[in-house]
Amino acid sequence: MVRSIAGKARVSVVWMVTVGVLFLIALFLAFVTQGHVKEKDTEVANAKTELEAAKASVRQLEDARTNLSRVLGWYNRETNDYQSSPEAAKAALEELKNTFPDLGVSEPDVETSLPKILAAFNVKTSKIAELETHIKGLESEVGAAQSATSTVTAEKDSTIAGLRQQIADETKNAEGRVAELESSLEQTRTQLSERDGELRKTRDDSVSERRKHEGQKAIDDARINQLARDTTFARDPHWTKPDGSILEVSDRLGTGWIDIGANQRVVRGIVFEVRSGRPGDNAVKALAEVTSVKGGSAEVLFSAIADRFSPPVAGDVISNRLFDPAGGRNAVLVGRFSGGYNNADLKILLEKMGIHVQPKVDKTTHFLIVGSELWNDPSTGEPLAEPMQVSDLAEYKQAESLGVQVIPLQDLREFFRLGVGQ
Repeated sequence: MVRSIAGKARVSVVWMVTVGVLFLIALFLAFVTQGHVKEKDTEVANAKTELEAAKASVRQLEDARTNLSRVLGWYNRETNDYQSSPEAAKAALEELKNTFPDLGVSEPDVETSLPKILAAFNVKTSKIAELETHIKGLESEVGAAQSATSTVTAEKDSTIAGLRQQIADETKNAEGRVAELESSLEQTRTQLSERDGELRKTRDDSVSERRKHEGQKAIDDARINQLARDTTFARDPHWTKPDGSILEVSDRLGTGWIDIGANQRVVRGIVFEVRSGRPGDNAVKALAEVTSVKGGSAEVLFSAIADRFSPPVAGDVISNRLFDPAGGRNAVLVGRFSGGYNNADLKILLEKMGIHVQPKVDKTTHFLIVGSELWNDPSTGEPLAEPMQVSDLAEYKQAESLGVQVIPLQDLREFFRLGVGQ
């Protein structure tokens, strides 16, 4: 029992000691915490003081900026935003430099520019004062000159008044004479106007007629030049130029082959002149009549050989006045055609060669093929007492005026052989 009580007493002492220790620790912690709180309060108070000082400094800076902007300008007056625009100020300074040539890169701001601006302004003010003084002097001189001018003007007016009276008298005397002269001049003008009208009409008629003639002449010249170009191949010396050449020759048969055929408008009956293929030798060696035609070649029969020791050979060239393998041509037949050279056969042959036969001569005609003289009147068909020459026909004369190439019938007989089976 005594041990139990003693044990309990020890436990109580331990708890008391423990509680005391804990109390002391709590007291220590409270003391420490209270010290930290005081430090923080002190820091907060110091921060508030610094903040108030910073705000005061900012207000001073804003007041300084506002005062500077109000003096310097270049701020937004509508919103009262007193913040000068550096870009606007710089642009204004550059414009100011352009106005005052003495300002340059050595004056980068308004402060350094103002002294030169003031100096320049003072110079200008001084010059203006000098000019005003000079102007006053000139005004005095002008006043004196005006006074002298008034005197001269009075004398001039008196002289002018006398002269005017004289002029009035002379004018009155001259008016009668002027009336007479004007009447005579009016009659003369009327006559001159009539003559001018007649002369102008004559000139206009002459110019119109000349232009009409020149226009027609230009058209005719162009037509003749075009016909000349179109028929160059049929004129001297161009018609002797080769139309083709001989490919091969059969001496035994007196025939040969040429290098042009139906593709080049070659037809049976065309007669080509044969010349040597050597340059400079232009003599006719023989005639070659087409007897058979293929696409790109034709068979020919040689005749009228000029020299039996120099017959046609391969390489010789051939030509025909009317043969043209390229362009189309128009022709008109005038005169009398009969026998193997009648109108129908000639038309067929010429059409095969690309030459269209027209009923009458016009500005598109290239050839006029002339036949024999006429024994019947071409208008009525009545017999004539004497034959009419083809050169007397209106078609022939019109062809000559248009520059049409005239080809006689004998040329056709020379260059074509017409017969059955053409």
